[in-house]
Amino acid sequence: MKLPFKPHLLVLLCSAGLFAVSGVMFVKSRAPAAPTVPAASAPTTSTPVPATPVTQQPAPVVAPAFSAAQIDQWTAPVALYPDTLLSQILMASTYPANVIQAAQWSKDNPKMQGDAAIQAVAGQPWDPSVKSLVAFPQLMSLMGGNPAWVQNLGDAFLAQPKDVMDSVQRLRLLAQQTGALQSTPQQTVTTVKRAEPAKATAPQTTSVPVPHHPQRSLKLNRPIRR
Repeated sequence: MKLPFKPHLLVLLCSAGLFAVSGVMFVKSRAPAAPTVPAASAPTTSTPVPATPVTQQPAPVVAPAFSAAQIDQWTAPVALYPDTLLSQILMASTYPANVIQAAQWSKDNPKMQGDAAIQAVAGQPWDPSVKSLVAFPQLMSLMGGNPAWVQNLGDAFLAQPKDVMDSVQRLRLLAQQTGALQSTPQQTVTTVKRAEPAKATAPQTTSVPVPHHPQRSLKLNRPIRR
């Protein structure tokens, strides 16, 4: 038996189905979302890191600025001068600009020497050691004609005074051994033995004397002609 086809019933059924589906979706969309619970973080404990002890580095060893050969070359022209004059030369060499001015003054005043020359330059703004050297025109000519040598000698004396004095003693001893340095009526060569200072040691219940090794020191004394 054939049922009569009723299109309006089919449309009605489809509409009812769509309405039911949309109702379910609407209900699901209105459902409250479950609250998000943050994950509990595990408790952490901070362990203090011990500070690394700072080790003090030893100071670097600074090599001398000038070698013994260089210092010997600079002290050779004046090593055999008497001690009093040599000390003035070494101090004056640390004022090379003053030495150049004094040498020029000595050149411009060739007849001035000795105490008269020293009194004539009393008002000059030079170091006293430089003023004392104008008494010797030949020495002033030597130093004024070699400004680079004066500069080097002064720099060595400022940086390494002990090495400069050791060089003087070494050159004097060499001159004495070769016969170039001897006592004369005008000059007296004196050999002095000096003991090294004792090294500081920790206090002990018993003290043991330490022998000293003498060193030779040559002193040159002679009247200075002005």
